[in-house]
Amino acid sequence: MNWEAIGAVGEVLGAVGVIVTLVYLAVQIRQNSTLLKQNTRAHATDTYRANVDGVMNLQALLAQDEALGLIWKKGLADEDLSDVEAERFDAYLNMWLFDIENKFVVSQSQGWNQVASDAEVIAHIEGQVRHVLGGGRSRIWWQQNAKRTFSAAWIAEVDRIMASGS
Repeated sequence: MNWEAIGAVGEVLGAVGVIVTLVYLAVQIRQNSTLLKQNTRAHATDTYRANVDGVMNLQALLAQDEALGLIWKKGLADEDLSDVEAERFDAYLNMWLFDIENKFVVSQSQGWNQVASDAEVIAHIEGQVRHVLGGGRSRIWWQQNAKRTFSAAWIAEVDRIMASGS
C-alpha cells in the first residue's frame, strides 16, 4: 500500500469520526433540551404549589381563628375595630399583601407560563386587590404603609389597579 492510499483511508476515517461526533452532539443536545423542559415544568409547578400553599395558610388562619375571621370581615366592611382588632387586621392585611405581591413578582418573571397564563394571574390579582383594598380602612392602611413595606413595582401595580376601577 502506498502513502496516498493510506492518506485516503485516513481521510475517510476522519470524515466518519466527524459524522459520528456530530450525531453524538445532536443526541446530547436533544437530551439536554428535554431535561431543560422537564426542569422548567417542575419549577413552574413547584412555584405554583408554593403560592397555593401560601393562600391556603392564610385561609387556614381565618378558618381556625374565629376571632381573626370576624376581625377580617369587619375590617373589610369598614366596621369599627378596637385597637387590638385593628392591629390584628393590619397584621393580617400585611401578610395578605405580601402573598399577593409574591404572585405579582412571579407573573412578572413569567414564572406561571407552564401552569397559568400571566394574564389570568394578573386578572386574579386585580380582582383580589380591588376587593381587599376597596374599603376605607384597608385603603388607608395601604396609603400609610405601602412605601415603607412593599416594592416600588408592587406599589405602582396596586395604584394602577385601584385607579382603573372595575
